[in-house]
Amino acid sequence: TNRSGARSASPWRRVERRTRHGGDYPFHVIRLERFEWEEESRMIEMFAEERGVSLEDPDVVAARRAAEEAEAARVAAEKEQEAQERKLKADAERKARMEAKAAAAGGGGQGDQDAPGAEGAVVPNEAAASEEHAPAGGQTAWMSAVDGEGNTYYYTDAGDTAWELPEGAQLADTGEYDEYEYSYEDFGESGADQWEEAHDEQGYRYWYNPTTGESYYDEQE
Repeated sequence: TNRSGARSASPWRRVERRTRHGGDYPFHVIRLERFEWEEESRMIEMFAEERGVSLEDPDVVAARRAAEEAEAARVAAEKEQEAQERKLKADAERKARMEAKAAAAGGGGQGDQDAPGAEGAVVPNEAAASEEHAPAGGQTAWMSAVDGEGNTYYYTDAGDTAWELPEGAQLADTGEYDEYEYSYEDFGESGADQWEEAHDEQGYRYWYNPTTGESYYDEQE
């Protein structure tokens, strides 16, 4: 109320009167159409983007970033696991091929008998063959062979295989020809009709004798 006792006008009425009629009002109300405040919003967003300021809720941004990092970690873990599985599978297949070739090379001339190193296999002449080709001093006899890819590896009658001859081991003299020391021309005209040219699964050329069942590879560069 005023000092005179008269009730003053409502505050809302005073605001309305000043904004509409008086020239001494403290503020001015601006009316914006929909397209105008949409344009203003876009301008604000562009300005914030140029200044590197995010208008999003910080909690929302942090949650989204955490979800993206978790997804990236999950994908990386899956790829690493797949790579490990492929490596283990390839190693197992390679080891199986090496063991099979070593068994076949060590069991040559055994006929229908079980391959050496197989579980429950009985090879009566294995001990005698080992003693015959074993180096002096009781060391294990190592022999050389060539796999299907043309790589030389070493094996024993016990089924051990290695890409390189172990240190201190001696290569046994089996009395067989060295597969790298012969070529097709070395057999002359007399043996030319007994050897046939063939290719293995990897595309390497080798020579096969259908009469004796022998085969050998050309020397690889």
